[in-house]
Amino acid sequence: MAVATCRFQFDRTVPTVYWHLGVDAGAEPYVAPRAFVSLALGYLHPRQRLRQGAVVRQRLGDTWSFKLGFGI
Repeated sequence: MAVATCRFQFDRTVPTVYWHLGVDAGAEPYVAPRAFVSLALGYLHPRQRLRQGAVVRQRLGDTWSFKLGFGI
């Protein structure tokens, strides 16, 4: 997923581009006839590129995610 946007900084707008690549895997065990719990573990590889004055900077940092949900 890639998104291009402008962020507001005081009296001007600054162009910013960010994107995420990742993968997650999980399960949905049923705890009642119609109710379930969803669990997932994922890995994200986000990148952000922004302009600060005349310099273009890139922010890096990989992360793990854990998702927990309930449904009927």
